[in-house]
Amino acid sequence: PSSPSLLSQSLPLSPPPCLSLTPSVCACTGAGGPAADAGVPAGSKIVAVAGVSVSSKADIIAQLRALGADVTEVQFTLQVRSEGEKR
Repeated sequence: PSSPSLLSQSLPLSPPPCLSLTPSVCACTGAGGPAADAGVPAGSKIVAVAGVSVSSKADIIAQLRALGADVTEVQFTLQVRSEGEKR
């Protein structure tokens, strides 16, 4: 099987980029919004926020909060699922 590729994408924070954040999996839903508009494939896993590695919902929230309230767009690094790869 091929390994997942990485995608770096800037997304506005308002409206929300349609991310599904569970404690262990943080992925793009593909259900419309800025992530879908930017061409982020559904099921892409968030692996970094503004260049800082993240591996959980708590990590993502902490990093977004650390950026401050004035931030309107954030660079996400996403692990894109390969064709046929299970979620």
